[in-house]
Amino acid sequence: MPLTDTEHRALLDWIDLSARLRKNVHAAKQTELLEQLRGLAAEHKANAERIAALEATRTAESERATALETDVAARGATIERMESRLASGEGLTSRDLVALQGDIETAKTARETVEEDQLTSLGTVEEQDAEIRDLRQEGAAIAARGKDLQAERKARAEELAAEAAELEAERAGTAEKLPADIRQRLSAKETAGQIGAAVLAHGTCGACGDELSGVARDALSGSEPGTVVECDSCETLLVTPLG
Repeated sequence: MPLTDTEHRALLDWIDLSARLRKNVHAAKQTELLEQLRGLAAEHKANAERIAALEATRTAESERATALETDVAARGATIERMESRLASGEGLTSRDLVALQGDIETAKTARETVEEDQLTSLGTVEEQDAEIRDLRQEGAAIAARGKDLQAERKARAEELAAEAAELEAERAGTAEKLPADIRQRLSAKETAGQIGAAVLAHGTCGACGDELSGVARDALSGSEPGTVVECDSCETLLVTPLG
């Protein structure tokens, strides 16, 4: 199946344009960028879950601190009543006064213990508030990065789509320079998702990488430049380079 010099050049151009189109299709998948977006989505989800867990813990701790505050106030009121009774001494014997004094000291010690517990609880709440605030900032940064990547993905998709349209148009124009039977063969292979044609280099198919059979090599030996043969393995049309 010999081609004229013009057809030979056209087929080589078609092969080059097809390779560039396949590269374009692969690039359009934006696999690496999508992986980054999936990673950010996972980070954002984990961040949100951590915030939710901390908020639940913080709420419980805050309620505990409030309960301790109420307890401290109640204990303080009790101590004040005891001290007022001690100060008046009304109806109290010496033994009662000594016992009451001891009760007051015991009550104050217990109140101090609760106050320390309350301060610890309040400190925990403050730490949790700070951690939640940091996590929210981190979440905002992750979201912003995701937004930037989405914009980058959209811009890249538009760029590749425009490039694909140009390549398709150029390839279609190049195909018009080929014989009708070859155009039909190329179209059928492309429709089937296969490589239509490839360059034959050093007796090897540029599509599947297999070597031509001896029969095919013999057919090419001494043939006219631009002779097209078929790969024995993948049935791709093969043509030698110019020169």
